[in-house]
Amino acid sequence: MKRLLALFLAASLWLGLPAAMAAAYDAAPSLMQPSVQPRTAVASPTAGSVIVDSRQVAFDAYNIGGSNYFKLRDLAYVLSGTPKQFDVGWDVINNAISLTSGQPYTSSGGEMLGGAAGNKTAYATSSRIYLDGREVSFTAYNIEGNNYFMLRDVGRALDFSVAWDSARSSIVIDTDKSYDDSAVPPPTMTPPPEATPPSADSLQISQSLRRGMTDSEFNEAYAVAAEIAMRYAGMSRSEQLQGIYTELRRMTETQLSYSMTAQHYNNVYGFFVLKVASCAGATRAVGLCLTILGIQYEHVNENQNSHQWCRVNVGGVYWLCDAYGMYVGPEPAPYKHPYIPTP
Repeated sequence: MKRLLALFLAASLWLGLPAAMAAAYDAAPSLMQPSVQPRTAVASPTAGSVIVDSRQVAFDAYNIGGSNYFKLRDLAYVLSGTPKQFDVGWDVINNAISLTSGQPYTSSGGEMLGGAAGNKTAYATSSRIYLDGREVSFTAYNIEGNNYFMLRDVGRALDFSVAWDSARSSIVIDTDKSYDDSAVPPPTMTPPPEATPPSADSLQISQSLRRGMTDSEFNEAYAVAAEIAMRYAGMSRSEQLQGIYTELRRMTETQLSYSMTAQHYNNVYGFFVLKVASCAGATRAVGLCLTILGIQYEHVNENQNSHQWCRVNVGGVYWLCDAYGMYVGPEPAPYKHPYIPTP
């Protein structure tokens, strides 16, 4: 039942039910990521203007490592009615974003909102994307809950021209021209060094996180969790929560099977090693990552037949971090989930 709820929520986010939820998630996390992409990066508002078929358009866009990143739905909205128009939907069968070339865009109501302001921390993410039924790969980053895709990757896939006009200091998108892959070489990026994780014996790890496992099973799960958590060592509390959420949400979308009956379904060995988990197992997986970073948390609804998540104090404001419930951010009310009804 909860797996069906997760699928329904994912479809709702993408099909605009409601529009505010669709705007918050420009894409769902997945695999298909180039190995050279840094786990985190500084995102700066895209300099200069954007010109689409001789018309200037104001996009919410960022520059990361020399490349510009846009929201898919914003691009589809602006290109609708041009020779390179495409629609964006949600493929329930493949649990993926579905792009259909040559079709007018169906608006969800959340396009072209906001605007890039100031430098942000961008978290490497990825999305399973199908273009006309064929899987394609786009480099992507998550910035404050929205996924941004490399403009040149989208132009290459949809075959529209992307160029830089130095005279006008503008990005130029031309739907009457084909994409020229040789125009600008891809940027070279080096992943940042990763911190050394603390040993499990040096931490105060609760019995809840060790439940139902042998020491060797826990240590195997701990090694995976530590590798993920330490990518965000030294960052702000909110950045750490966003980073862990992004990593574990990607795992739930692409690697895990939902179960409330399989062995280890409710512990970290099931989540990180066997790749099977319920929301209880996912909550403990988040909790272990938080513990490794020295972050105290509360396991909401632990050992209850109800949806579960981690609750964390971030500078006096309580946040939810819920890899299965598709949310990280301030709670709307004490112990209330923004997407999943609670008693």
